Amino acid sequence: MPELPEVELVVRDLNRVLDGRTLLGAEVLWPGYVEGLQRPEELGKMLAGERFERAERRGKFILITFTRHALLNHLRMTGRILKLPAGGDYPKHTHAALELDDGSRLLFSDVRKFGRLRVFPREDTPAQVAALRLGLEPFGKQFTGVKVARLFDGRARSVKNLLLDQTAVAGIGNIYACEILFAAGIDPFRPAGSIGRGEITKIIRSTRRVLSEAIDNGGSSISDYVRVGGELGGMQNHFMVYGRAGEKCFRCRDSVTREIQAGRSTFRCGGCQL
Repeated sequence: MPELPEVELVVRDLNRVLDGRTLLGAEVLWPGYVEGLQRPEELGKMLAGERFERAERRGKFILITFTRHALLNHLRMTGRILKLPAGGDYPKHTHAALELDDGSRLLFSDVRKFGRLRVFPREDTPAQVAALRLGLEPFGKQFTGVKVARLFDGRARSVKNLLLDQTAVAGIGNIYACEILFAAGIDPFRPAGSIGRGEITKIIRSTRRVLSEAIDNGGSSISDYVRVGGELGGMQNHFMVYGRAGEKCFRCRDSVTREIQAGRSTFRCGGCQL
């Protein structure tokens, strides 16, 4: 599933490829993908003539604002947003398309059909975002030692599972939670309430460093993630523990292990993460 770095890169791509563009219309190929419509053909009528203003990230959500309406998209596990040149054919699993005034189209596709695209009047944006109940943004001013300590205080829940809770911290998924906790030298299975203030500082610094590195490397293309132009990411070539079970730890030369934690694979080094 695309996490914060991958979604951030898609948002940056959208701001670049949609800059100055006006919508001519839209097409819904699978009605179940688009929320907020009574009939699929309404989307084209609603968006025709609207000018792109900006794209933003909210946790793992993509918010695209036009003149009168906004779109909220979650890529889920296999979602993609792609720009199709003029005259190109829709690739398989395309569920919605925006027609742009330069002849190109912006496609929303999803092999497994878990993702959704929601359309609403732009003045409803604050309420729509608030309804997501998103937690602290890792690059936001509120992601501080005091705030994180309040999240962790007295919690028996594991530190990794708390980082994965989107109502606690927004944008982190399984891959980067493993990488962040390795970078911080913290055992993913430790209760969050046992994490001291100095360790919290390490987690905050590691979070920002790992996520920044992932953005710099174009995100992680392990399965379905590609950027809007179809480019692959390269962060998967820089993982310290994720996907490296049985291999030597780069830091202490102990073995990286894989264990199941709350239904997900957790990768860690028992020699470094205490």
